[in-house]
Amino acid sequence: MDAESRLQLVQQGRLAATVTAFLAGLVFSFNPVAMAAVAVTLAYVTKARENLQATQYPG
Repeated sequence: MDAESRLQLVQQGRLAATVTAFLAGLVFSFNPVAMAAVAVTLAYVTKARENLQATQYPG
């Protein structure tokens, strides 16, 4: 195995590690607390009777 092929293996490994880390972070970011926060936020904003009511009452 020459130096060029070793360099290519290291570069491909970095790409695979980056993709794996990104996908793992994406999967673990969907936890029950985060999913509940999305629902509460949407309900808070969409239930406003007037356009600016949601911004007038900070929660």
